[in-house]
Amino acid sequence: MHTSLFVPKMISLLAVLCLSVCAVDFVEIQNADFEKSQDGLAEGWKLGPGFRAERGVGHNGNGGLVWESEEPSAKASYTTQYIQLETGMEYDYSVEVRTENYHCDKRIGGVKIGIKTEDENGKELGVYMLYFDGVTSQNSNWVKIGRATRAIKPAAKKFKIFLLVPEQSKGKVFFDRVRVSPVIHPPVDFVCTNAYRDTVAEGDITFFASINPPKDSKNLKAVFTWAAPDGTASTQEATLPSPGEARLTVPVASLAKGTHDVTCSLLEGDKALGFATIAVMRVDQLPDRKVWIDRHNRCIVNGKPFFPLGMYFGRVTEKDLDTFAKGPFNCLMPYGGLLEGKVLDWCKERGLMAFCQATWAGGGEIRSARDDAVQRAHQRIRETIAKYKNHHALLGWYTADEAPVSEAKLRAKSYQVFKECDPDHPTWIVQDSIVDLRPFTPTCDVVGVDPYPIPREPIDKVTRYARGANEAMFGVRPMWNVPQAFDWGWARGGINPKAGRFPTDDELQSIFWQHIACGANGLIAYGFHCYVRDYTIHDFDKYWGAVCKVATEVKKREQILLSVEESPQPSGAPDHVPCRTWKHDGFVYLLMANSQDKVADATITVGNNAWQSIALEFGEPAKLLSDGKIQVLLPPIAVSMVKLK
Repeated sequence: MHTSLFVPKMISLLAVLCLSVCAVDFVEIQNADFEKSQDGLAEGWKLGPGFRAERGVGHNGNGGLVWESEEPSAKASYTTQYIQLETGMEYDYSVEVRTENYHCDKRIGGVKIGIKTEDENGKELGVYMLYFDGVTSQNSNWVKIGRATRAIKPAAKKFKIFLLVPEQSKGKVFFDRVRVSPVIHPPVDFVCTNAYRDTVAEGDITFFASINPPKDSKNLKAVFTWAAPDGTASTQEATLPSPGEARLTVPVASLAKGTHDVTCSLLEGDKALGFATIAVMRVDQLPDRKVWIDRHNRCIVNGKPFFPLGMYFGRVTEKDLDTFAKGPFNCLMPYGGLLEGKVLDWCKERGLMAFCQATWAGGGEIRSARDDAVQRAHQRIRETIAKYKNHHALLGWYTADEAPVSEAKLRAKSYQVFKECDPDHPTWIVQDSIVDLRPFTPTCDVVGVDPYPIPREPIDKVTRYARGANEAMFGVRPMWNVPQAFDWGWARGGINPKAGRFPTDDELQSIFWQHIACGANGLIAYGFHCYVRDYTIHDFDKYWGAVCKVATEVKKREQILLSVEESPQPSGAPDHVPCRTWKHDGFVYLLMANSQDKVADATITVGNNAWQSIALEFGEPAKLLSDGKIQVLLPPIAVSMVKLK
């Protein structure tokens, strides 16, 4: 039985909140529906080549905007307008698009909408856009495309919304209903727990809530309410350990058995601001599952701990799998699909596991948020799960790849379908931003981030992203992160020294071990398919050898990384030297990773410093001082693992 405990005040509050959510305030856009036009020009808009305003081509025969070209366009074409936005705010932006006989280079992406930010002098500061998405269909009905900005930075003073048809396009594209609206976060966005799929049997459980109190609010208080074993409502005030977070740990024995709602309410004094709930199940014994996540955030496969160590693939071939299976890896994420299950069969024969890509499970047709589109997407999820969920080589479902935060709510609904239809396999998402990662917490079982710093950004981006992801999700989701093992030039169509280069051996080692030092529980590097392209295959051995070298270094420490013996925690290291400890086979292992391109001199305390010996596991040596502390001098981006006794 699933019970829910609400007080009357909350019910009336819910009605008020629903009314406030339904009332959307749009940013003023001149002639947003293209109804005002003359001689092909649209009032308020600056039209690029190929664009014209025309009556009768919009929704229901109203006005609209048309882009047309009989030949592939040599350059991208933009239609733009300056609008007013506020710093510190986030905004949803969208446009509805239709195509006729449209063709484009899908490697570039299709028709897009975006917002450019500029300083007071008109210098571009950044662009929000669907980079690798957009409309590419030859003949599509009206579809809404868009995403959300992040919080507008104070330096931004001018804002330009644009509609874009990329180069190498031909045919017709129609536009209508351009919309921009502020993102309004509810006072309590969601509730989550530290239990896998919110199912517990013993010990303690921690509730978390993502909260968004009003500016300048005072006397804030968050309380959690749940069903007690005797059927009454238990209420306890939470701590507010950081902005945006409420937290409470209680014994599992204080929860009623069965499935019940746990509610977090946010109050300012005696004034109720908002609330959110989550269904939590208390059972006598955790269910047996094929693949799941234990309370230590380890992956468990058929009852045994498993450290996912793999790579991304494009379209899988048996020849490539033969090569891959000879490396140190145990899994893969194939973008090219499972080929009606053949990929899973091939993986099983070679002792490998694979993910099923289902990144459309929340985006694509569901993006419009229309009920019929959502239902179709959920039905597609059910059919896909039914097809593959019983295969022994299935590791999990890959359900989001750098999705816009505007899709988080829809993806949370899709996640519920995965939970309902497949209790035996986790869902994994990968995001390229930590700024807006928290809203994705209710969308997945496992999170990953893919910082790719080489060569244009500092390599400590890896540490910043891994730490940021863990913090964003309250530390309750395991991290299967994505190390960079490719050349950015390859992503832009070939060998291009100006666009990128392959990481050096030292950089690869640093990237892999930074992820682990910051808490990663698995690594899926990007990507094997990059090594077998026409312009890289001649150097395959070099790239494959480099990634195998560092992955083998990780593989050799697999049992250490999977150990759950209680280990003393490190302290005292500089912020740019992430550290992590494990206890295994009588030793305490200390990992230290210098994330910066300069020498790091660190003196580290591990527990009570009662160490008698130190030995090098790999990397740079370290010294055991007379007071029991560990001293290490790490060269730029160097790594060290020592074992203590």
